[in-house]
Amino acid sequence: DCKRSSSTWATDWPEPKRNWCCENEQVGCDPFNCTSGLRNVNQWSSTKVAWCCRMRDLGCSQGTSNNTSSADMFNCSAGLALWEHGWSS
Repeated sequence: DCKRSSSTWATDWPEPKRNWCCENEQVGCDPFNCTSGLRNVNQWSSTKVAWCCRMRDLGCSQGTSNNTSSADMFNCSAGLALWEHGWSS
């Protein structure tokens, strides 16, 4: 069932389920291709770097991996009230 737990697909679904649901129902698709451009991570957007490092353990800077909590990487409360205008895409 691709609709069940769709908000936590990135961490909770096994890869075969992610692949099937993405291909067949367009649910659970990675927002980034984390294997593309690994030799040029410095050219990735900060959003792609953060997502790929946290979710796929790819593109992490030295000493960083998906074992690092997102709280260590970002203060998601900073600018929250004005996120639509202040946060980069």
